[in-house]
Amino acid sequence: MKRPALTGTILIVVLVAAALATAVLARADSDKDAGEVRGGGTTIVKGGTGPPGHIPVLTKFALHWRGGEGGFECLALAPNSPSGPNSGQFETNAMYVTGKITSVKVRGETAVLEP
Repeated sequence: MKRPALTGTILIVVLVAAALATAVLARADSDKDAGEVRGGGTTIVKGGTGPPGHIPVLTKFALHWRGGEGGFECLALAPNSPSGPNSGQFETNAMYVTGKITSVKVRGETAVLEP
């Protein structure tokens, strides 16, 4: 498994998923500071780790913003075994990312998060 390529792929998936989650969760009529934005979800990385093994990677993420402070967390999990009876048990921590959100702007049904 190529760790830098996997980390980059996971990060892209997580950012897209976060944008989609906030678009659903944030509601406003104008471009203004967000009062509260929160959400999270679970997704799977298309193609997993890529060739040659194509090991599946499951990601779980959460974000929150309230009172001028917020954060983002993402956990990527891979199975302990690439195939066989334990290949569906996502217990290996492949990546964990956490960070602060410094601002949120809401435009219509979309929230723009900034690190």
